[in-house]
Amino acid sequence: MKKLLPLILILFAAPCFADFTGNWLLERCERNDDGSASYYQDDAYCIGYVAGAADILNDVSEICIDGIQYGQMRKVVEKYLRNNPELLHRNADILVRNALQKAFPCK
Repeated sequence: MKKLLPLILILFAAPCFADFTGNWLLERCERNDDGSASYYQDDAYCIGYVAGAADILNDVSEICIDGIQYGQMRKVVEKYLRNNPELLHRNADILVRNALQKAFPCK
């Protein structure tokens, strides 16, 4: 049973991540600062999503980000999403990975 629990949790949690597309992420990253609580929430989603993905990709040596700030990575991801609207229906994690790998490859 202990071995099945992680699999069961993943199967039930998977639908929760289905809506995290490039459209979803770009909407949060591009939101204008209107001083509302929802703006700050969207801003946190954007930077948190990019920072989390960057940390994981850096840990497995898919990108090299020593000395790069999260704000710069966020701008790179936003630019990639805006410049590739035909890809926005895809999963946000794949798009963030593509953007960061292109901008910060390990040599």
